[in-house]
Amino acid sequence: MLKVVDVCKRYGANQVLSYVSFELQAGDLVVLVGPIGVGKSTLFNIINNTETAERGSVTINGRPNSDRAIFLDMSVMLGTQARYPQ
Repeated sequence: MLKVVDVCKRYGANQVLSYVSFELQAGDLVVLVGPIGVGKSTLFNIINNTETAERGSVTINGRPNSDRAIFLDMSVMLGTQARYPQ
C-alpha cells in the first residue's frame, strides 16, 4: 500500500505540490496526466525518496519512504516522451 498525506513542494516562489493526498492498494492502476511543470515527476521523486517534500509524509506498506530497505522489493520506471514514426 502507498499512502501520500499532505505532501507539499515549492521551487522558489513556484508551489508545485500543495497538500497532495491519496492512498493506493496492491493492484491499483493510476495514471498521472498533466502539462509540463505541474509536479508529476516531483511527486514520483518524493515517493521514491530522491527528492524531499517540504511537508507531508509518504509510507509504503506502513513504513516511511525514508527507510531505504523498502526499495529492495520495488522499482520505479518513469516514462519518457517518445514519438512513433509516421
